[in-house]
Amino acid sequence: VSYSSLKNFRISPQHYMNYLDPEVEKKRTPAMIEGSVLDLLLLTPELVDGKVMISPKFDRRTKQGKEDFAAFVEASKGKLVIDEEAIERIFKAVESVHRDEDAMYYLDRVKKTQVPLLWKDPVTGLKSRGFVDGESDPEDQDYFILDLKKAADGSQNKFIRQAYDLDYHLQCGGYTLGYKRQKFR
Repeated sequence: VSYSSLKNFRISPQHYMNYLDPEVEKKRTPAMIEGSVLDLLLLTPELVDGKVMISPKFDRRTKQGKEDFAAFVEASKGKLVIDEEAIERIFKAVESVHRDEDAMYYLDRVKKTQVPLLWKDPVTGLKSRGFVDGESDPEDQDYFILDLKKAADGSQNKFIRQAYDLDYHLQCGGYTLGYKRQKFR
């Protein structure tokens, strides 16, 4: 099981079955895509050009607009597609993070990104998996794992509510347990 599969099961067993079914298309919301692009820009900016496409505006009422849009869709297959307005918001978020000394303390110390975790839950016996956004050098005195989150509102009460609504506590608990079971000596 994974954090995402548990979130789907929490909605309903049918959502969980759809999540597991490879025939069912997995929709990524604009917020999810923005979060992925933000992660890339903060942790692996060298990969952005190969993984992200910025969509210009198309007037699909015209023949030329339809043709241009079709060509763009073809060229952007397999990439994260984001519009110009969203990329501006993301760049502002990146600038904000880069100005924050505490955030940069951790980002500057990340040595590995997208670290896979596989573990067996000691209570349920379920095999579990996940990916930690980053980890520092295990030999570093301030050894840590990192998972980036984007919030609509950074004020304390609203962030706590959003974190709870998005089940971040499940992900944090699972990844902490998984990391401990798989990596700690």
